[in-house]
Amino acid sequence: MKSNSSGNIEYLFVVMYVLASLGMAATLLVSNETDSLGYGSSFGFVFLWVCLYLFTGSSIVFSNEDYLFRTYPNELMLVFFGFFIVVSSSWSVLIKQSLTYSISLLANFLFIIFIYRKFSLKDFLVLVQYSLNVMILLGLILGLLGYEKAIYIDPLSRGNVFGTELIKGLFSHKIYTGVYATLAVILNLTFLKGKVLFFWIMIGVLSVVLAGSATGMVVLIVAMSAYYLSIFFRAANFPKGFTLFFFFIFLFFCFALYLALPYVFEALGRDQNMTGRGSLWGWAYIFWCEQPLLGWGYLGIFGEYDNAPSNIINDGSFYIAPHFHNSYLQILTELGLIGFVFYFSAITWCGKMCWSLWVRCGDLEYLASFVCLIVIFLAGFVVNIGLKYNEFSTLLLFYLCLSVFYGRRNLHENMSVSE
Repeated sequence: MKSNSSGNIEYLFVVMYVLASLGMAATLLVSNETDSLGYGSSFGFVFLWVCLYLFTGSSIVFSNEDYLFRTYPNELMLVFFGFFIVVSSSWSVLIKQSLTYSISLLANFLFIIFIYRKFSLKDFLVLVQYSLNVMILLGLILGLLGYEKAIYIDPLSRGNVFGTELIKGLFSHKIYTGVYATLAVILNLTFLKGKVLFFWIMIGVLSVVLAGSATGMVVLIVAMSAYYLSIFFRAANFPKGFTLFFFFIFLFFCFALYLALPYVFEALGRDQNMTGRGSLWGWAYIFWCEQPLLGWGYLGIFGEYDNAPSNIINDGSFYIAPHFHNSYLQILTELGLIGFVFYFSAITWCGKMCWSLWVRCGDLEYLASFVCLIVIFLAGFVVNIGLKYNEFSTLLLFYLCLSVFYGRRNLHENMSVSE
């Protein structure tokens, strides 16, 4: 049995890892003028992440709990996928960049396995809820006080509905503020009640609004609608066939929304090319056609190098694109059909499992997980938020995949059965 001090250290470590993956480390440790170890980095930032990687490995290797040395099918699949991503650097044009960041992603996968073995689903979601609430509130305060790093400078000079400066808080971008504040709202709806719930909901919604992200506003509305519709759906106890009917209604709604996109963009003050995303997506298709099965290697397209394949996109361009602004196209071009099928299968299968467990068991953590996956799934169409190293959305997705792999039975119940 581990001591309380050991448990407290591990809890603090996980909180630090979560906060860093949410963007706090980049916001506080990376200066806009600092480029000491490459674009978007600094010595303190790199040092922090190396320490987090090392603590993860040492916690697994030197643990006194025997089960940490056992392997389970869900964990093996994640590790094998991680090794595939590392191997993809061998056919990357930017081999050093691909190898460095694919190893970082593999280290993230080990952390996912660590928290899966240490935390129940509910306990981890509560930890995430507390971390998000603190980060959002602190970021709002700093932004309102005029702290430079909490303000988002929009290159197109767009504002929020209040006409004030955009406040991204301690997240790395205003879109991430909108997405992660939405996750906070959902988790607060799940685990809080009364006046405390009202306070944190207002803080979360205010954060989304002040960030001025159209993506954040859309996913917030969709997420809250999905949350309450899911509760209604379960309470109504519809027959099984109604699920299929509901799915076709959802498809019809998506098609209608697609037809209404020009009017939606106009109302949100956005161009129909989605700030250049349409052109980037066209380039993504061209890149994928050249390497359809294995892709160009993890992070093997964009980079500040003379031989970077993305130079054909960025040369002479006012905006230097760092990625395709679409998770699915990014994965498809970098890891080919193999990587895309694995990722897309993971997020859709996990969503299906969370929904099934919510309907069958009624445990609110499965409802929260299902809605959080909807947020990540939808945001992935307009921002590179999936399968990204050191990114919280990646940690959450694959943690949920591991957690629901065996259904409602948790890891410790599986071990007791096997013993």
